[in-house]
Amino acid sequence: MCSIDWDDEIEAESADFHLTQFQDTAFSSDYKFVKVTTKGEPLVSDNGSFPVIFVAKITCERERQTILEMNRLGIPVPAVYGSVTNGSMTVLYEELVDGREIYHDPDINHWTELARTLARVHSVIPSFRSEKTFERIRDARAACQSKARLKSSFDYALSRLKAKPPHLVHGDMFPTNALVKEDGTVVLIDWADAGFASYVNDLGRLTGMIDMETLRPFCPCEDAVRDAYYEAVRDKIVYEDYVHDFYAGQFIETAAYYCPGELRGPFAIPSDRRYAEAVRGRLMEIAAKLTP
Repeated sequence: MCSIDWDDEIEAESADFHLTQFQDTAFSSDYKFVKVTTKGEPLVSDNGSFPVIFVAKITCERERQTILEMNRLGIPVPAVYGSVTNGSMTVLYEELVDGREIYHDPDINHWTELARTLARVHSVIPSFRSEKTFERIRDARAACQSKARLKSSFDYALSRLKAKPPHLVHGDMFPTNALVKEDGTVVLIDWADAGFASYVNDLGRLTGMIDMETLRPFCPCEDAVRDAYYEAVRDKIVYEDYVHDFYAGQFIETAAYYCPGELRGPFAIPSDRRYAEAVRGRLMEIAAKLTP
C-alpha cells in the first residue's frame, strides 16, 4: 500500500485506498489496526472479493492460525479475507465487525452467550500448537506480596491453575474484545494473545477487571456468566471444583493488573490511588470466595 509512520499519522491516502488507524495507541500494543476503504475496484484474493471496507492488522502468525481455526469451526470471529506473512510479521485482512463492546451492554443474555462461546473455544483441539508464554502469573505474584491474606490466596489460586491441563484460550478476554452485533451475535476479536493456559484465565479477565471510571467490575452479571459457562461444561467437571477454579482465575487475572504504587500489564496507565484501592478491595472480595 504505502509506507506510513503510524506514530505520527492516523490517516493516509493512496490512489486506491483510504487508511485510518483506529486503535488507541495509549494501550501500547505491538499490533496495529488499520481500517482500509477501497476507492476503485474491490481487491480479489483466492477466497473471492474483499468488501469495500475491511481491517488490515499487523499481527503475528499465532493470531492468523487461531482465527482461521475459529472460522472453520463456526465460532463467531471476524471473517478472514487473506493474509501476507513476511518473517515474523503477518498482515491479516479481516472483517470490520460492526458492533459495540460488550462492557457497554447491560443485556445479560449477551454476556451468557459469550460465556457459552468461550466454553466452545476452550474445548477446541486445534490443528496447530501455539506456544505462548503468559507473564501475568509473575505480575500477580508481585501484586500480592505486601499483604499476607492476598499472598495466601495467590498461592492457593496458583496451585489450582497449575493442576489444570492447558486449553486453547483467547488470552486477552478483556470486555473490549467482545463485540455485540445488531442481531445479538457476540463476536470475539483480537486473538493475538491466544495460547494454551488454564481455561479460567479467560473467565477471570472477563469478570474480574475493574472499570477505572466507575470503580466497579466491567461485567455486570458475574454469577450469570459463571453459571452459563458451567452449564456448557457440566459433564466435564464437578460444580464445586469449577467454582474454585473460576475464582482462582479471577484472582490471578485481577491481581496481575495491580501492584502497590502502580498499575501493571500492557496498559500504560498512570498510577491512580482510587483505582488501586478499588482493585485491592476487589482482590479481598475474590479472596473471600476463594477460601478453600
